[in-house]
Amino acid sequence: MISLERDECFARITLNRPAAHNALDTEGIAQLAAISTKLAEDRTLRAVMIIGTGDKAFCAGGDVATFARQAGHEAELLGDMTHPLNIAISNLMRLDAPIVAAVNGVAAGVGLSLVALADIAIAADHARFHSAYTKIGYTPDGGSSWLLPRLIGRRRAMELYLTARSLNADEALEWGLITQVVRPEALRPTAEAHLRMLAQGPTRCFGAVKRLMLASGSNTLDQQLELEAHTIIAQSQTVEGREGVRAFVEKRPPVFQSD
Repeated sequence: MISLERDECFARITLNRPAAHNALDTEGIAQLAAISTKLAEDRTLRAVMIIGTGDKAFCAGGDVATFARQAGHEAELLGDMTHPLNIAISNLMRLDAPIVAAVNGVAAGVGLSLVALADIAIAADHARFHSAYTKIGYTPDGGSSWLLPRLIGRRRAMELYLTARSLNADEALEWGLITQVVRPEALRPTAEAHLRMLAQGPTRCFGAVKRLMLASGSNTLDQQLELEAHTIIAQSQTVEGREGVRAFVEKRPPVFQSD
């Protein structure tokens, strides 16, 4: 249902349930949590791509049909789903390795969360984006209520939730939800190019930048300034930092090695 492919220093996560628009059921969420834990422990990892199978959906969210089949047991079912989902979201967001989302179709519910947590999100021009939750009388999960206000602002996030409106790819780009829109046939090559480019970069530095961004939402200005100072000093003492400075002085491309 969810496959993990390792190739050199890359990882590719494929949501592989096209008949259900790559929606996540209990088994799929457990697989995603296990995959995210494996990646979190992998010090050789330098870049990750997330993509869905087919050309209709990236991920249509949670499998609503499962809720209908287990009417009367929704609370137990959601408890079984949200705990591993939270593990997966937390692990993925805290990876040093940058994440590229290749949005090959509809991204709804938790699929929207996976787009929002990515560091770079590239969408096919037919992709659409929905929050979906309030359409069935549910509230958000998968971290989207934390991620979306930071990406697109509180007003727009509230509009997505309260009106359950859909964004097309161009609107998502304008709002800041995604990074780039491409033709469907260019999606995979474009995402792969980003994956390889990022994998050549300073992975631990990227991780430090991501942690700075995470902290900026709750820190005061003075706290953030202090954290920035601490982080840049620490990075200057790493193999990456020293190589980057040497390469700049020597007027050559840096060669960043995985530690």
